Amino acid sequence: MSEKEFKIKFLNKKYFQKSTFFLYPLLRIPKSIIPKTTYITWDDRCKVYDMVLICKFDKFKSDAQLNTERVYLLNHELYKEHMKLEDGSVIYFFNFTKFEKIWNHFLLGKYSKFSKTYKDDIIKFYKKGSFTGTLIKSYLFPEEYYQDYAQLLDVPLEILTETGELADAPDFKMENLKFKSVTKKQK
Repeated sequence: MSEKEFKIKFLNKKYFQKSTFFLYPLLRIPKSIIPKTTYITWDDRCKVYDMVLICKFDKFKSDAQLNTERVYLLNHELYKEHMKLEDGSVIYFFNFTKFEKIWNHFLLGKYSKFSKTYKDDIIKFYKKGSFTGTLIKSYLFPEEYYQDYAQLLDVPLEILTETGELADAPDFKMENLKFKSVTKKQK
């Protein structure tokens, strides 16, 4: 268990891309390399059971950006392939079969069931004390934040402890890529 650092003072009421916040940090790519967004499916091309994280980035253009792409994305141990999309951006596919247990908990919205090691990896990705970091931590260690959420939601503490989780499961429509590819690039 982690040590609670901050009180949750307000709720995030908008949907946030769960794969970006809970799965992308597991790639251990430097924090400075953030995708525009991430997905877990792509219409008929990539299904949820394929266990692939799809990361959408703007096209890398400068020499420094191309070097970043080569070092951190194309040579990543979980990299599968990448494709250019019709809007000019590029998607990178990462094989998450290594994280099968985490993937399955993720699909069910059972973030508190992630192993301590992966929870720590996710928390390290966010700035300590930041609003996002604190929210993510509350989703991974909900038992430390039940009281805060009970007050904010004006519900009995027992309701939250019975439910267990403080964040909803991923919305599969929102986590689905809807672009058409232009070209398929070789590995």
